[in-house]
Amino acid sequence: MEISLEQVAKILDAPISHDSRQIIINHIEFDSRKITPGALFVPLKGKRDGHNFIFSAAQNGAAATLVNKKYSTNEIKIPYLVVDDVEESILKISEYCLKEIKPKIIAITGSNGKTTTKDMIYSILSEKFEVWRTKDNFNNEIGIPYTIISMPENTEVLTIEIGIDGFNQMDKLASLVKPDIAIITMIGEAHIEFFKTRKAIALEKLKIAKYLKPDGTLIINGDESLLTKNVENNKYHIKTFGLSRKNDIFSYDIKSSATSSSYRTNLTDNETLKIPLIGQYNVINSLSTILAAKEFKLSNREIKSGLLNLQLTKDRVEWFTGKKGEKILDDAYNSNPTAVKTVLETFSHLRIKSDEKKYVVLGDMLELGDKSKELHSEISSQLPPNIFYKIYLFGSDIKYLYLKLKPIYQSRVEYFSIDHFEDLQNTVKKEVDDKSYLLVKASHGLHLERLVKELTNG
Repeated sequence: MEISLEQVAKILDAPISHDSRQIIINHIEFDSRKITPGALFVPLKGKRDGHNFIFSAAQNGAAATLVNKKYSTNEIKIPYLVVDDVEESILKISEYCLKEIKPKIIAITGSNGKTTTKDMIYSILSEKFEVWRTKDNFNNEIGIPYTIISMPENTEVLTIEIGIDGFNQMDKLASLVKPDIAIITMIGEAHIEFFKTRKAIALEKLKIAKYLKPDGTLIINGDESLLTKNVENNKYHIKTFGLSRKNDIFSYDIKSSATSSSYRTNLTDNETLKIPLIGQYNVINSLSTILAAKEFKLSNREIKSGLLNLQLTKDRVEWFTGKKGEKILDDAYNSNPTAVKTVLETFSHLRIKSDEKKYVVLGDMLELGDKSKELHSEISSQLPPNIFYKIYLFGSDIKYLYLKLKPIYQSRVEYFSIDHFEDLQNTVKKEVDDKSYLLVKASHGLHLERLVKELTNG
């Protein structure tokens, strides 16, 4: 929203450095290289201290900047506000924007499926409302304020993705957002290095319910016992989704092609719905969005149209065609045991011709802590040799999976250590052809998008 620098100063109880009270701020920016007119530069102290880039932000057109009180302001040539804590300041500005615009808020959390679910909700509710959503995967204590402060004043529904990788983060983020509807997609092993157990992950995710507005709705995966057994219902409604018919919404008659899935549900008059995504897990994700849409009184026609016209956030699961004509399923943005097992199951059921072959490139699953060896090894159960022609493994702890697969696959499994990416790349380029289907799956830290780019000529 647009807000004067004078108002920002009042919110933060900070004096303005110049006589520039009428300067209008319409968004915040953390990266000095991405500054556009109207930006309030927010110099965060990350790997590189943002205060060192205030001059660059000013050169690129920043309207003003925040400055931590510990830093000198002698060389700053644009209006600035001196604050005690830069991160706390953007939280305060966010709170102000929410109070002024008063959108209905949907918050989404879970181990997997957050971004896809967010995109589905955006697509469906945009059939009827002005909707604003989290950019890309800006889902932490920095990205969420970025989304809120950038929200247009005509926003009717705000869809926020909340990601956490440690204890007490949900309290901080959910207390800011205070959703009308909260969705928990599923509970997996993502960030288990920090949480230690899946139950601990579930309990931390369920904290979002404490911050629901009065008469709010919590939507959870009803097939996940860690959610259904630990949810506490004091003042909010609970809706469940999943495959089991005990849920408030369930799907059936699920069919998938190479690029889409169709299905029916008990809440949409049993008519066939279609999403441009593969996999039963994406069908399940869509069920939560249908429940949310029903809370907003959308018709089945609007729901069906929104799902069909879904456009995903960049760098999510996507099919590409390689230079040789090979079909590549790129899922190299993030990875954890649940996500790997799910996409392998989907890929294994993909129908191909008798002369075509399936190849798999798997990279490390990060942030598994002392469970890494065990969890990498367990993926072997999802790789039957009669389904997949060849497996390429890349990284460090993925070697534990290699040791499990080698006796079974023999020469049809290869391992490449983290410093041998070019060897992996050259081997895959040499061996796939126009009759190949290739899945690429890894944590983002492995940067296997480089392989996809090379195969497709980027």
